Amino acid sequence: MGDDQLCYSTTIVAPVPPEKAVAFLRSPEGVGTWALGTWGTTPVEGKDGVYVGRSLLDGTEQSFFRVLEEGTPGVVEYEVGGTAEALTMRVAAKVVSGEDFGYGADHCLVTLLGWRPRDMSDARWRRLCAFHDVEILMIEARLKGHWPPDQGKVS
Repeated sequence: MGDDQLCYSTTIVAPVPPEKAVAFLRSPEGVGTWALGTWGTTPVEGKDGVYVGRSLLDGTEQSFFRVLEEGTPGVVEYEVGGTAEALTMRVAAKVVSGEDFGYGADHCLVTLLGWRPRDMSDARWRRLCAFHDVEILMIEARLKGHWPPDQGKVS
């Protein structure tokens, strides 16, 4: 069961109420401080709600994303893609109250999920999974108040 090739997830316990975690995860500027593929996000001119950032892997690859409108409470969905016109919902975060799991109402569980498109190579899938393992730790650090968001910009 631990070798799912279609969906990858990783979870942390965050020392903040669920509402604070959701607000951070919904912030495009916040995404630019933890998403290794869209580092230092900036809005795309003429594309409402679409942002672009650079990969920290090599600094040359641009990735685009949009935070989808809130639907299910505690769920943040992201459309991602290589161009502003080719966005698909492949990444999401789920936030649940820590109280439900014995951590108290001042904590929450944050799960980052990524789905594999049919045409994604094995190497690219392994990279996505490795990125998510690091990104969830970066989310945890940001929620703990480490490293202010304005330092996330990369020139």
